[in-house]
Amino acid sequence: MKQYKLIARKQVIIDIAHGNQKTEERDWTDYYKQRFKDIESPCKLCLRGGYNKDALYVEVKAESYFIKDYHNSWLDRLLGTVEQSIIFELGDVVDTNVK
Repeated sequence: MKQYKLIARKQVIIDIAHGNQKTEERDWTDYYKQRFKDIESPCKLCLRGGYNKDALYVEVKAESYFIKDYHNSWLDRLLGTVEQSIIFELGDVVDTNVK
C-alpha cells in the first residue's frame, strides 16, 4: 500500500484522529497532479502538523478518492471556469500521537 505524506492544520489532524472528519480535500493543482499521478486505491495518508519532529500527526487509510469539479465564485459560474479538487474518503486510523 502506497503512503503519501501531506501537511495539514492542527485542527484537521485532531478531527481526523477522533473520527469527526471522514474526508480530506486538496485543490487539484499541477503539484498534486504530479504527486498523485500513479495513485492506487486504497492508500495510506500521513498528515503532519508541520515539519517539527514533535508535530501532531495521523496516519489514516484512504479507502478511495475522486476528482470533483466546482465553481470558485459567481464570476467562475458566469465565465464557465471550472476548478477541480481531489477528495480522499478516509477509513481507519492506523497511527497517531493525538491524545
